[in-house]
Amino acid sequence: MATAIYCPTQKDIETRIQTMLERIVGVNKAVVRVSSVLDFRKIETTEERYDPNGQVVRSEQRGQEKSSGVNGASGGVPGVESNVPGGTEAEGGQTSSNNNQTKNETVNYEISRTVSRIVEPTGTIKKLSVAVLVDGTYEGGGKAGEGGADQPKKYVPRSEEEMKRIEEIVKKAMGYSTERQDQVEVVSIQFGLGAEEPAGGVEATPDASKAWMPYVRYAVGGVLFFLIFFMVVRPLMVMLVQSAPAAGGGETPALPASVGQVEAAISGKQPGQILDMAKNNPANTAVVVKQWLKSNA
Repeated sequence: MATAIYCPTQKDIETRIQTMLERIVGVNKAVVRVSSVLDFRKIETTEERYDPNGQVVRSEQRGQEKSSGVNGASGGVPGVESNVPGGTEAEGGQTSSNNNQTKNETVNYEISRTVSRIVEPTGTIKKLSVAVLVDGTYEGGGKAGEGGADQPKKYVPRSEEEMKRIEEIVKKAMGYSTERQDQVEVVSIQFGLGAEEPAGGVEATPDASKAWMPYVRYAVGGVLFFLIFFMVVRPLMVMLVQSAPAAGGGETPALPASVGQVEAAISGKQPGQILDMAKNNPANTAVVVKQWLKSNA
């Protein structure tokens, strides 16, 4: 049974036609759609062919039969004279001979024979239908002077000769077949100004991306700064401020008082020892952390 279904072969045909047309009319200037009718029947055909020119004598039989004989009749015509004594005898009887001859000949020929078994594949294309939309060209337009409006571009449809050439290209790309009764329709239609290429052509895209790269780097750097500040620096400062009153009462061991001493004491310490030092001397530790952030910025 023939069924209309979308298959990978159909997608390949669309891509092949699309890429060819974009080389001719430009990127985003053509739309291609393909529909196919596939035959999923499983067909097996067996053929026997005989070649009359390739005959060979297989058997031969010949026979011959002959027969011969003589037929005769005596006495006259029945009547009075032939039966009365002394009467006139009738003329003698006539004689004939029979010769028969029969020949029999039988010849049997062996004729060359070819047997073929053909299995057709399933999912073969029975018919293709291709629809193509092609954008036209645009003339004029551009930036107006100071205080004036921009001049719109004028749409120009493609010529009949150009459309015929595009149709021939589509037929070549799809494998057009008159036996399958394939259908091809190519139409020139206005896509709109949104489908136009950039003013700088195809190469305008990389330049635009390069222009945006510094802003992207600044944005990423700002996001990272805020994440580090709110997730690392701010909790550490809050913890240092809350532990500052507790550090004033009671006996405390001798601790470094200056910022340089705190920085020297922190280097080489374990994480647990650094936290104890931050609790006991929060002010100088906060200054050291700020200096580290400034030096790494």
